[in-house]
Amino acid sequence: MPPEVLARITSLTGVGAFALGPVGLAAAGPLAAVTGVTTVLAFGAVWQLVAGAVVLAVPDVRRLTTPARAAGPPAAAPVE
Repeated sequence: MPPEVLARITSLTGVGAFALGPVGLAAAGPLAAVTGVTTVLAFGAVWQLVAGAVVLAVPDVRRLTTPARAAGPPAAAPVE
């Protein structure tokens, strides 16, 4: 994926997460009143576990590596 497109996708994902966060928080209270706090918390925990498992199930995600650092002089000591 080209870097300029990746930046746009990342920004849209961030905006979506920040925009939908308050909606989820506003819905959690009434939902807990109807179904019970334990049910809402259990659903949230299962949702997070499933979401993490789905991401880790993508082969390209599992193959991600950290690029090697470029060889160069060591960092200078901090100035006191």
